Amino acid sequence: MNKIWVCPQRHLVNTLELSQASAVISLSSPKSEIIRPKLISGDKFLSIQFHDISQARDGLELATREQIETLIDFGRDQLAAGSVVIHCFAGISRSPAAAFLLKCCVCPFETEEFWALHMRSLCKKVTPNRHVVELADQILQREGRMVKAIDGIGRGADAFEGNVFCL
Repeated sequence: MNKIWVCPQRHLVNTLELSQASAVISLSSPKSEIIRPKLISGDKFLSIQFHDISQARDGLELATREQIETLIDFGRDQLAAGSVVIHCFAGISRSPAAAFLLKCCVCPFETEEFWALHMRSLCKKVTPNRHVVELADQILQREGRMVKAIDGIGRGADAFEGNVFCL
């Protein structure tokens, strides 16, 4: 089975070399510079921009249902062909949420709780973006199981950035 690698932005190139992944999902804040790695062709690169927040706040943009649907569709297609690297600025919230929802999509033989606990065992710092998980839970009709699994692992250890890990 193809793998999902998660990393902070500053480790993207090294993670691509290590993983030999064929696609990248980049999650960044609006108005951030979008840089597609030279190793990845344009059709193997998805950039989605939203702020790393879980509740509406003035002047900041929440992830939208359409963005998460796009992420799911792209991720499923790319995982069918090879491994994928997902990154955000710190590798703690947005990218772990995306990795979690994609694992829930493509690996139905494991529970949502399994993937949340497994992710936490690989990186003690992850605190998946709850809003992203809520949207995915609705889209995938998981009846709250994804949100419950993420709530079950609680907040990760305080950190400036997460470590590279592979699901």
